[in-house]
Amino acid sequence: RIEIRRQLFDLTKRGIELGFLSKSDRDIAPELAPIESAAGAYADAARAIDARLLESASTSRLTAAQQTRINQLLIAADRAWLSEDGIPGRPWFRSLYAASDEDSGYASWILPGLRWCIEHKDKAQLVHETDRLLAVLNHLNAVMAEIDTTLKN
Repeated sequence: RIEIRRQLFDLTKRGIELGFLSKSDRDIAPELAPIESAAGAYADAARAIDARLLESASTSRLTAAQQTRINQLLIAADRAWLSEDGIPGRPWFRSLYAASDEDSGYASWILPGLRWCIEHKDKAQLVHETDRLLAVLNHLNAVMAEIDTTLKN
């Protein structure tokens, strides 16, 4: 289970501290709101699929072909977070979900592309990173829909 909303809250707090993100009456900056919405839709879809998978597994209703296809789709979901371009400033880090911090390498940055934009106050890159995360979340939603279809067949 991913906790994107919590990460967006923390990123908002950091962005406001640096004077980079806009304050609002909400706890998520307006610049990050599209990600919050997409992450919420994904979380809802994933919870529903999780419940259906548990039910199907507990009643032994999954065929070998369904199990194989669902496993392939879950691997695809995991790989959706990988980017050939890597993250800003460190293209060798391919995960858009997590990377070590850029200073010590010991702390972690969750949603490292967004964190980099905030730390470097780069609005143009923030738009690009937002688009990349929205593409990941849309892909994850499509994977959940395909798992749902597989469960129905």
